[in-house]
Amino acid sequence: MEQDCLLQNLTAADLRARAAKAPAIILPLASIEILGAHGPVGLDVAVAEAVAPLIAQRTGCLVAPVIPYGDTAEFCAMDGTVHVPTDVLEAYVYAVASSLLKTCGARAVLFLNVHSLNGFAASSVCRRLTAEGYAAATADWWAAVGVRGAELLADRRNGRGHGAEMITSVGMALCGDRMHMERATCEKPLPGLDAVNRWNGTPFRTFSNFHAYCIGGAWGDTTAASAEKGRALIDCGVEAIAAFLSEAFMQETAGQ
Repeated sequence: MEQDCLLQNLTAADLRARAAKAPAIILPLASIEILGAHGPVGLDVAVAEAVAPLIAQRTGCLVAPVIPYGDTAEFCAMDGTVHVPTDVLEAYVYAVASSLLKTCGARAVLFLNVHSLNGFAASSVCRRLTAEGYAAATADWWAAVGVRGAELLADRRNGRGHGAEMITSVGMALCGDRMHMERATCEKPLPGLDAVNRWNGTPFRTFSNFHAYCIGGAWGDTTAASAEKGRALIDCGVEAIAAFLSEAFMQETAGQ
């Protein structure tokens, strides 16, 4: 069943027919980036490939291949990180989404963002597509997991941080053989992180980079991370995004 929703497995005619009925085509956006000393650089890609079909099964959507490289400007100088500038990523994502809408017959496109910094490009593309008369939206995977699954985390202060308990648990659930927990440093964030976060929820925003946030590319206590917790967090994220899709696109589709 999981393979049935992957558009690359369909013929052109079948894709057209399926896309005409599907509420949206999900286009996952990921990254190749440092994840502390314990996580694989491709974890976002692995997460995108695993959760997009789960969301599709709940909603009847189709899934496009993952765009693996992302905007990592804040930590592009760190080892193992591949950076695509925001404007370059935006142009590429727009080209892909436009084709999904025009030649694949998608009714709408949902950018499933498994790397939050890709949101700058994805939001710009959504604005452009909307102005052109198409339906498009974004869903931040890690934000959705963090909101729905916050009570599952033992590290309430930093558990949703980069490479922290939440992300590490999901990694353990999906690709535990690639997680090197014996190398986890449980690093406390540097003062620069609080300096940026202090403006959250206000009209103001400052910017910095990961060198001001941490030393090793991750922060937070990972000692309470587990595969079991990761599976529960994945369920939280899938449920949240499926519910959003239902409200944003599926009701409109049902009425046509």
